[in-house]
Amino acid sequence: VSLQVHGFSVASVVADATSAVLPLVRSNANTLDVRGAEDAGDLVADAHKVRQILINLIGNASKFTSHGSVTVSCSRLGSGPSSEIVIAVSDTGIGMTPEQLARIRAFEPFVQADGGIARRFGGTGLGLTISQRFASLLGGRLEIESEYGRGSTVTVHLPAVVPEHLLPDDLPLV
Repeated sequence: VSLQVHGFSVASVVADATSAVLPLVRSNANTLDVRGAEDAGDLVADAHKVRQILINLIGNASKFTSHGSVTVSCSRLGSGPSSEIVIAVSDTGIGMTPEQLARIRAFEPFVQADGGIARRFGGTGLGLTISQRFASLLGGRLEIESEYGRGSTVTVHLPAVVPEHLLPDDLPLV
């Protein structure tokens, strides 16, 4: 997997991802609220991978929520190149039991919380695994919290600047 690293605003990639999944959000009669994107500043990373992470997370939140809300909250921790961008995608959906959450946190491909849920809501069970792998490739990580019947929050933590040791030798930091 190659990286195409350049600078871009958190707000622009969040706006792009949310517009891509807005039809899915609306198809389940959900609302979408974006908070803090304008204040989160810039990232030096692979915009396409960050966009795909967000599409996966917002898409999952929308898929497992009906007549509820999906919230994308963005913030920056610290300042300068060592700062971290934190984007949390929360929903008021079905949530997961502790057992389901443990299976999902393993980030195994094709693993879903529950077979019946997979049949009811669709999907392949790859979105979270891909998102976790992209976040790791960019020097970040995913965290998942959920409460059955109340919803879930998936938080992606990304360094504001992809660490140089993760870049291929022939890819200068732009």
